[in-house]
Amino acid sequence: MQQISELKQVPGVEVVGPIPLEMQSPAVFSAGRLAASKRSVQADELLKYLASPEAALVLRESGLVP
Repeated sequence: MQQISELKQVPGVEVVGPIPLEMQSPAVFSAGRLAASKRSVQADELLKYLASPEAALVLRESGLVP
């Protein structure tokens, strides 16, 4: 067993489906920036994009659940 997002990157692997929800241990990802960042505007734009519906489509396609 492996994360679907990892399996989808391997040529020739056929993903049958996820294991049942009650057996899953979700991996939670977080993002942030330093308060003193020299590129705070760019960092904020990236974080806004990562939380956007457009990014959610890409995340789902890669096997992640936003």
